[in-house]
Amino acid sequence: MAKVTLPHIQSGYLSAEKLNEALDTIEAAFNNTLSRDGSIPNSMEATLDMNSNRIINLPVPNSDHEPLTYGAAKAMAEGWVVQKVEQWTATAGQTEFVLTYARYEPGTNNLAVFVNGIRLFPPDFTEDSPTKFTLASALAGGEKVVAVTNDFVATLDVPNPTSVPWNILTGVPVYATRWPTFDEVTGKPSTYTPATHTHSADQITSGRLADARRGVYVQSSAPSLGAGDAGALWFW
Repeated sequence: MAKVTLPHIQSGYLSAEKLNEALDTIEAAFNNTLSRDGSIPNSMEATLDMNSNRIINLPVPNSDHEPLTYGAAKAMAEGWVVQKVEQWTATAGQTEFVLTYARYEPGTNNLAVFVNGIRLFPPDFTEDSPTKFTLASALAGGEKVVAVTNDFVATLDVPNPTSVPWNILTGVPVYATRWPTFDEVTGKPSTYTPATHTHSADQITSGRLADARRGVYVQSSAPSLGAGDAGALWFW
């Protein structure tokens, strides 16, 4: 069906009126068409079907209302996405699960939930808040529940991507930013068995040097001899 129907002038009778009618129809059709130079009216009033044809040479978007180009999307994807995983062993009747350190934005498909390795999709669970989700059916108990989220941290615009500033990392354990205390060290032995070894005399800063090495001692007053002093030579 034609979008514009023009009247036909079949004779000279009333030809001016027919011609003006045709021109008015053409003018209305132009007003209803998008203008390349921006002449108004120039706004869409219906869905635009590209019929699988491409729109090319789009500028880089700089507002929320502009289309995102493939290049801009690719540049955004060339960043650092951190995948966070939390898991639970369900108790009997449990439906609610609270995330400890992971976060997600409800309604953005950024939360994946698995029960015993099988992924669930809404309405099998609901996204209650950035830190909580609820299963539609209570669990029997003992099931393994896993939640996976993806967090876009930043675009990596550094020559060496293996060197990442601390300020763009999230969820960093506090003992990873300093020397750990002795109690925080894991895998250490419960006791430390003594082993035969030697030290030079200047390394002994406390205790009785006579017990480590017999020798000659000079002091200002008479010594108070003990059971371990046999064999020592004293001067005062």
